[in-house]
Amino acid sequence: MTPDIPMRAHKTLYPNLYSPVYPAAWLLFGILFAFAIVHFLGCTWTRTITATIYGAGALCVIILAWKQRHEWTLTLMDTLFVVFVLLVSFSLILNGSIGEIEKKIASYLPFMVVTPYLCGRLMHMSDISALKRIIIFAGIAILPFLVIDRLTSPVRGSGHWPFFDHDHSAILIGALLSISAIAMSTIILDKPNDRKKRKTLEIFVLYIFLWIITAFLVWITARGWLLAGILGIATTCLLARQSVIWKRFGLLISVLAIAALCLSILPKVDPQSYNVYAMPMKLTQQAKGPILGETTKGPILGESSCKPLQQGISSFAIRWVLYKESLEIFRTNPIWGIGAGRFGDRSCAGPGGFPHSTILQTFAEMGFVGGGLFIGMLIIAGITMIIPFLRPKIMTNCAEYVFVFALYLTFLFADQIYGNYIMSTGTWLTMGIISTMNADKRHSGLY
Repeated sequence: MTPDIPMRAHKTLYPNLYSPVYPAAWLLFGILFAFAIVHFLGCTWTRTITATIYGAGALCVIILAWKQRHEWTLTLMDTLFVVFVLLVSFSLILNGSIGEIEKKIASYLPFMVVTPYLCGRLMHMSDISALKRIIIFAGIAILPFLVIDRLTSPVRGSGHWPFFDHDHSAILIGALLSISAIAMSTIILDKPNDRKKRKTLEIFVLYIFLWIITAFLVWITARGWLLAGILGIATTCLLARQSVIWKRFGLLISVLAIAALCLSILPKVDPQSYNVYAMPMKLTQQAKGPILGETTKGPILGESSCKPLQQGISSFAIRWVLYKESLEIFRTNPIWGIGAGRFGDRSCAGPGGFPHSTILQTFAEMGFVGGGLFIGMLIIAGITMIIPFLRPKIMTNCAEYVFVFALYLTFLFADQIYGNYIMSTGTWLTMGIISTMNADKRHSGLY
């Protein structure tokens, strides 16, 4: 076996009090559990709660960053990230008047972009292992909340079920369940191939929870996250070379079989909730703004292109319109774009709308300059993760690298279905972790 690829590796199995794993987990899904608690307490959700959650996470990360300030090694990705954040900031200021939408984006930037990236830059190898365990625990812990909420809430005809009284909570739940399934897969494939009763029982229990979470992923109807989760599990099975091949592909086949079985049953229970032509009401209502002439600029492809949003019968058709609008906006504003957060000004989605693709959004709003910076970071992250797996021998830290690589691909895929680069907390956290891996590998002289 090759030596460890060092990432400031610690020998302890559990993180200490000052580990960044806690704010990382908090930033990823703290708001989801807050949704559940506030809902079951019968309280009203306010922006103050949101600000408190992300503010607390940011404060923890700042304290940890100060404690580790002497350990920093600047990477190319760090440089691109700083330039990208500055570009977004200047774009908000220089492209016209600053309205409520621009203020909202400016408030998101430090908490959903800078903070998670910085948190990822503070990660140790043991923190990644601990993060997997916390994510698994959180994924299992959310399940009874979902069942109770579904049984006690009024019936809704179609679209995403508004878990915890939030229309888009199914997407957050899908993200948690997907990365929880990936974490379970990584641990299952990292276990020694022995026949000790304790190890066999542990693996069996993990399989059971993996299948249950897969069933819940289908049930909550977050289609994009189901696909993203399967992609992440497939990546794990492909790259986990420390495990025998029959175990790797057996795991993937079992997950696919459970998902297929649940998909075959679900339409009989709720015919439209998993139909590709079922559209959440929220987006349909937002589309009325530019169609009725409530914006001065209007859709770049003309009002006739907004019919899929007006009809609200196909989420695929709606996204196709948004993607085409992104490309047209980029074509007409190729260098600097139309300004951060201003996609909706020229879209059927209306002010504040986004194309549900981080790549297309960066090119549409910030042109070739901003889009190039974003793509550059993605390429560096991809190369950083691919290189270790090109080695003929197995890495000692293979399970952690597999998990991070699977997260990277999962978040990147989901971002092209749901994504807004200002709110892609998971993506920026993963990019920060990969930047740390890149810094430590270069420092060790292995690359």
